[in-house]
Amino acid sequence: MFQIHGHELDGGTPTHTANWTAGYAKGTTVITLSNTTGLAVGSILILDQLKDGSDTGNFYVRNTISSCSDEGGSTGGRTNRPQEQWTRVTAINTGTGQVTISPGLYAPNWRSGQTPQAVWGNDTIQNSGIEDLSMNHGSSDAQTGSTWFNYYQVWYKSVRDINSDRNTFGSIRERERKSGIPTSSAPRTLRLRVYGVETVMTSDNLIENNIFQHIVAPIMLDGASSGSVYGYNFAINDFYDTSPGQMMGEIWVHDAGVDNVLFEGNVGPGMFSDIITGRTTWIQPSETTS
Repeated sequence: MFQIHGHELDGGTPTHTANWTAGYAKGTTVITLSNTTGLAVGSILILDQLKDGSDTGNFYVRNTISSCSDEGGSTGGRTNRPQEQWTRVTAINTGTGQVTISPGLYAPNWRSGQTPQAVWGNDTIQNSGIEDLSMNHGSSDAQTGSTWFNYYQVWYKSVRDINSDRNTFGSIRERERKSGIPTSSAPRTLRLRVYGVETVMTSDNLIENNIFQHIVAPIMLDGASSGSVYGYNFAINDFYDTSPGQMMGEIWVHDAGVDNVLFEGNVGPGMFSDIITGRTTWIQPSETTS
């Protein structure tokens, strides 16, 4: 097992927080923050806002139990703030608090009424990758084969992962996660939660050309995700120990805050969008075969 973390943003209290006071329109690349302390060109910003209170018939983001979720939101992100976008700082005007970001805003529903904020840490892992690795977790008690969090422009390529319970990726940026993880898992007693690639709090991923065998949920969007592409992945024999008569789906859109995501050219036993941990919005399946 390996873990790569920029620890300040790892599910806890962020190092820096600012109110986001202006610049909400879709496509906007300049936003205004109440402070820019500790912010630098190249920093990664997490933009988030409070969940919606009711469905207005438009873009609706909510993960409240009973109304939009069976179990409440996932553990990724800040409490009651399921909508997120990760973006990168390209310029700062400290006098006005204006911050230029790339890419611009994806969603059309950012607004002051939802108390939008920006958070950031001091450390971001950048321009790193792992290639040509084989891992077998058959004798390991670790929950995850690999965990990545708070990084920018990274890759994970030509890696075989056997008998891990899940592989978690958070905050991958700028479409650098690419070119295949041949991932497999042999039968194992009480494998109740086996995720091949699980994204939690993330934007702009490219997840493609992966092979999954005997995985409960090969591709799991278990938290906010925006601007990502999941393409040309193959899954076979998605077996679930607790329900052996059921073939599980290859792709699971599992939480609130998933928007502007493309699924293309994937081959496997189906795609599911559920409300177990939140209500999903704005995904585009294209040429996906079951």
